[in-house]
Amino acid sequence: MYDFATFTFPAGIVEIDPEVMARYPREYGALAYVLDQSGFPVQRTFATQGSDLERDITNSAFAWLGEEGRD
Repeated sequence: MYDFATFTFPAGIVEIDPEVMARYPREYGALAYVLDQSGFPVQRTFATQGSDLERDITNSAFAWLGEEGRD
């Protein structure tokens, strides 16, 4: 699950394409941007904190364990 991502510019600030950044959730946007610019675009949605996908994964895990889910 991704919670928070940010850019760090050790050699100075560089231009970031806002259209590419807008394609990805804020929580993993920096990682997705770097992958995209390296020729490996992120082609699916990953769980982020508080997302429906995170809830579904958590509930599936509890169901697999034979316990009630957490909503």
